Amino acid sequence: MTRSAAKTSLRVDVRARLRDDIVQGRLRPGDVLRDLDLAARYGVSTSPVREAIADLAAERLIETATHSFKRVAPIDRERSLEFFAVFRLLALHGYELGAARIDASGLAHMAEVLAGQEADGGASFSLFVDFHDPVFVACGNRELRRMLGLNHPWLQRLVVLLIGRNHPRDVTLRQAHSTLVALQAGDSGRAVALFRQSLDDLQAEIEQIPEIY
Repeated sequence: MTRSAAKTSLRVDVRARLRDDIVQGRLRPGDVLRDLDLAARYGVSTSPVREAIADLAAERLIETATHSFKRVAPIDRERSLEFFAVFRLLALHGYELGAARIDASGLAHMAEVLAGQEADGGASFSLFVDFHDPVFVACGNRELRRMLGLNHPWLQRLVVLLIGRNHPRDVTLRQAHSTLVALQAGDSGRAVALFRQSLDDLQAEIEQIPEIY
Protein backbone atom coordinates (compact mmCIF):
# COMPACT_ATOMS: atom_id res chain seq x y z
CA MET A 1 0.00 0.00 0.00
CA THR A 2 1.36 3.44 -0.92
CA ARG A 3 1.79 6.16 1.68
CA SER A 4 -1.10 8.11 0.17
CA ALA A 5 -3.36 5.05 0.18
CA ALA A 6 -2.44 4.27 3.79
CA LYS A 7 -3.26 7.85 4.82
CA THR A 8 -6.63 7.66 3.08
CA SER A 9 -7.39 4.30 4.69
CA LEU A 10 -6.55 5.67 8.14
CA ARG A 11 -8.80 8.69 7.58
CA VAL A 12 -11.67 6.44 6.51
CA ASP A 13 -11.16 4.17 9.53
CA VAL A 14 -11.10 7.03 12.04
CA ARG A 15 -14.12 8.63 10.41
CA ALA A 16 -16.08 5.37 10.61
CA ARG A 17 -15.14 4.82 14.28
CA LEU A 18 -15.94 8.39 15.27
CA ARG A 19 -19.23 8.30 13.36
CA ASP A 20 -20.21 5.06 15.07
CA ASP A 21 -19.37 6.47 18.50
CA ILE A 22 -21.64 9.45 17.80
CA VAL A 23 -24.48 7.51 16.19
CA GLN A 24 -24.53 4.88 18.95
CA GLY A 25 -24.47 7.54 21.68
CA ARG A 26 -21.07 6.71 23.17
CA LEU A 27 -20.28 10.34 22.41
CA ARG A 28 -23.39 12.25 23.44
CA PRO A 29 -25.00 15.33 21.88
CA GLY A 30 -23.16 18.40 23.13
CA ASP A 31 -19.97 16.55 24.11
CA VAL A 32 -16.89 18.70 23.45
CA LEU A 33 -14.41 17.04 21.07
CA ARG A 34 -10.66 17.59 21.48
CA ASP A 35 -8.23 16.43 18.83
CA LEU A 36 -5.72 15.04 21.31
CA ASP A 37 -8.37 13.13 23.27
CA LEU A 38 -9.77 11.55 20.13
CA ALA A 39 -6.29 10.72 18.83
CA ALA A 40 -5.59 8.86 22.07
CA ARG A 41 -9.01 7.17 21.90
CA TYR A 42 -8.34 5.76 18.43
CA GLY A 43 -4.57 5.33 18.71
CA VAL A 44 -3.71 7.68 15.86
CA SER A 45 -2.16 11.11 15.30
CA THR A 46 -4.29 14.25 15.28
CA SER A 47 -4.18 14.62 11.47
CA PRO A 48 -6.73 11.87 10.62
CA VAL A 49 -8.82 13.02 13.60
CA ARG A 50 -9.06 16.56 12.21
CA GLU A 51 -9.93 15.18 8.78
CA ALA A 52 -12.61 12.92 10.25
CA ILE A 53 -14.11 15.81 12.20
CA ALA A 54 -14.32 17.89 9.02
CA ASP A 55 -16.04 15.02 7.19
CA LEU A 56 -18.57 14.46 9.96
CA ALA A 57 -19.28 18.17 10.24
CA ALA A 58 -20.44 17.91 6.61
CA GLU A 59 -22.74 15.06 7.72
CA ARG A 60 -24.18 17.35 10.44
CA LEU A 61 -22.97 15.08 13.25
CA ILE A 62 -20.38 17.56 14.54
CA GLU A 63 -20.52 21.33 15.05
CA THR A 64 -17.36 23.37 14.57
CA ALA A 65 -18.11 26.90 15.75
CA THR A 66 -14.44 27.94 15.75
CA HIS A 67 -11.09 26.26 15.23
CA SER A 68 -10.82 25.73 18.97
CA PHE A 69 -14.36 24.52 19.66
CA LYS A 70 -15.87 21.31 18.31
CA ARG A 71 -18.73 19.34 19.75
CA VAL A 72 -21.13 16.53 18.92
CA ALA A 73 -24.09 18.26 17.30
CA PRO A 74 -27.19 18.51 19.51
CA ILE A 75 -30.36 17.01 18.11
CA ASP A 76 -32.72 19.82 17.17
CA ARG A 77 -36.33 18.80 16.49
CA GLU A 78 -37.06 21.60 13.99
CA ARG A 79 -33.91 20.98 11.97
CA SER A 80 -34.44 17.23 12.13
CA LEU A 81 -37.90 17.65 10.61
CA GLU A 82 -36.44 19.85 7.88
CA PHE A 83 -33.78 17.28 7.06
CA PHE A 84 -36.34 14.48 7.13
CA ALA A 85 -38.61 16.35 4.70
CA VAL A 86 -35.79 16.32 2.14
CA PHE A 87 -34.94 12.69 2.87
CA ARG A 88 -38.58 11.74 2.48
CA LEU A 89 -38.91 13.39 -0.95
CA LEU A 90 -35.80 11.66 -2.26
CA ALA A 91 -36.67 8.30 -0.73
CA LEU A 92 -40.23 8.23 -2.05
CA HIS A 93 -39.15 9.22 -5.55
CA GLY A 94 -36.51 6.52 -5.61
CA TYR A 95 -38.88 3.92 -4.18
CA GLU A 96 -41.57 4.65 -6.73
CA LEU A 97 -39.07 4.10 -9.54
CA GLY A 98 -37.38 1.08 -8.02
CA ALA A 99 -40.50 -0.79 -6.91
CA ALA A 100 -41.64 -1.00 -10.51
CA ARG A 101 -38.24 -2.19 -11.75
CA ILE A 102 -36.88 -4.54 -9.10
CA ASP A 103 -35.93 -7.97 -10.43
CA ALA A 104 -35.76 -11.47 -8.98
CA SER A 105 -32.22 -11.05 -7.64
CA GLY A 106 -33.23 -7.86 -5.80
CA LEU A 107 -36.23 -9.61 -4.28
CA ALA A 108 -34.06 -12.55 -3.25
CA HIS A 109 -31.68 -10.16 -1.49
CA MET A 110 -34.57 -8.52 0.36
CA ALA A 111 -35.83 -11.91 1.48
CA GLU A 112 -32.34 -12.86 2.66
CA VAL A 113 -31.99 -9.64 4.68
CA LEU A 114 -35.41 -10.12 6.25
CA ALA A 115 -34.69 -13.72 7.19
CA GLY A 116 -31.37 -12.73 8.72
CA GLN A 117 -32.94 -9.95 10.77
CA GLU A 118 -35.66 -12.28 12.04
CA ALA A 119 -33.00 -14.77 13.11
CA ASP A 120 -30.44 -12.51 14.78
CA GLY A 121 -32.58 -9.74 16.23
CA GLY A 122 -30.85 -6.90 14.40
CA ALA A 123 -31.73 -3.26 14.97
CA SER A 124 -34.75 -1.68 13.32
CA PHE A 125 -32.71 0.96 11.49
CA SER A 126 -30.35 -1.60 9.98
CA LEU A 127 -33.35 -3.57 8.78
CA PHE A 128 -34.91 -0.41 7.30
CA VAL A 129 -31.78 0.50 5.34
CA ASP A 130 -30.53 -2.94 4.30
CA PHE A 131 -33.94 -4.35 3.43
CA HIS A 132 -35.04 -1.47 1.20
CA ASP A 133 -31.68 -0.87 -0.50
CA PRO A 134 -32.32 -3.26 -3.44
CA VAL A 135 -35.34 -1.12 -4.38
CA PHE A 136 -33.13 1.97 -4.53
CA VAL A 137 -30.55 0.05 -6.55
CA ALA A 138 -33.32 -0.87 -8.99
CA CYS A 139 -34.32 2.77 -9.40
CA GLY A 140 -31.10 3.21 -11.37
CA ASN A 141 -30.16 6.64 -9.99
CA ARG A 142 -26.75 6.42 -8.33
CA GLU A 143 -26.75 10.06 -7.27
CA LEU A 144 -30.05 9.62 -5.46
CA ARG A 145 -28.63 6.63 -3.58
CA ARG A 146 -25.54 8.63 -2.67
CA MET A 147 -27.62 11.50 -1.32
CA LEU A 148 -29.80 9.16 0.72
CA GLY A 149 -26.68 7.51 2.12
CA LEU A 150 -25.36 10.87 3.30
CA ASN A 151 -28.52 11.28 5.39
CA HIS A 152 -28.39 7.84 7.01
CA PRO A 153 -26.00 8.68 9.89
CA TRP A 154 -28.06 11.53 11.38
CA LEU A 155 -31.27 9.56 10.89
CA GLN A 156 -29.74 6.50 12.52
CA ARG A 157 -28.64 8.61 15.49
CA LEU A 158 -32.22 9.83 15.94
CA VAL A 159 -33.50 6.27 15.90
CA VAL A 160 -30.82 4.93 18.26
CA LEU A 161 -30.99 7.73 20.83
CA LEU A 162 -34.60 8.90 20.76
CA ILE A 163 -36.94 6.80 18.63
CA GLY A 164 -35.87 3.17 18.76
CA ARG A 165 -37.04 2.71 22.34
CA ASN A 166 -40.58 3.71 21.26
CA HIS A 167 -40.68 1.85 17.95
CA PRO A 168 -41.27 -1.87 18.45
CA ARG A 169 -39.02 -3.97 16.26
CA ASP A 170 -41.83 -6.37 15.43
CA VAL A 171 -43.69 -3.50 13.72
CA THR A 172 -40.71 -2.90 11.44
CA LEU A 173 -40.53 -6.62 10.66
CA ARG A 174 -44.23 -6.82 9.82
CA GLN A 175 -43.98 -3.82 7.51
CA ALA A 176 -40.96 -5.34 5.79
CA HIS A 177 -42.68 -8.70 5.34
CA SER A 178 -45.80 -7.09 3.87
CA THR A 179 -43.68 -4.99 1.52
CA LEU A 180 -41.80 -8.05 0.27
CA VAL A 181 -45.05 -9.93 -0.34
CA ALA A 182 -46.39 -6.99 -2.35
CA LEU A 183 -43.24 -6.73 -4.48
CA GLN A 184 -43.15 -10.48 -5.09
CA ALA A 185 -46.76 -10.23 -6.30
CA GLY A 186 -45.83 -7.38 -8.65
CA ASP A 187 -47.93 -4.90 -6.70
CA SER A 188 -45.53 -1.95 -6.70
CA GLY A 189 -48.29 0.46 -5.68
CA ARG A 190 -48.93 -1.48 -2.48
CA ALA A 191 -45.21 -1.64 -1.74
CA VAL A 192 -44.84 2.11 -2.20
CA ALA A 193 -47.87 2.74 0.04
CA LEU A 194 -46.30 0.59 2.79
CA PHE A 195 -42.98 2.40 2.46
CA ARG A 196 -44.78 5.75 2.62
CA GLN A 197 -46.52 4.59 5.80
CA SER A 198 -43.19 3.69 7.38
CA LEU A 199 -41.95 7.21 6.58
CA ASP A 200 -45.15 8.69 8.02
CA ASP A 201 -44.59 6.71 11.23
CA LEU A 202 -41.00 7.89 11.45
CA GLN A 203 -41.98 11.52 10.89
CA ALA A 204 -44.62 11.30 13.62
CA GLU A 205 -41.97 9.99 16.01
CA ILE A 206 -39.54 12.79 15.11
CA GLU A 207 -42.29 15.30 15.87
CA GLN A 208 -42.37 13.93 19.43
CA ILE A 209 -38.67 14.23 20.25
CA PRO A 210 -37.47 17.01 22.59
CA GLU A 211 -37.02 20.45 21.07
CA ILE A 212 -33.30 20.20 21.84
CA TYR A 213 -31.48 17.07 22.93
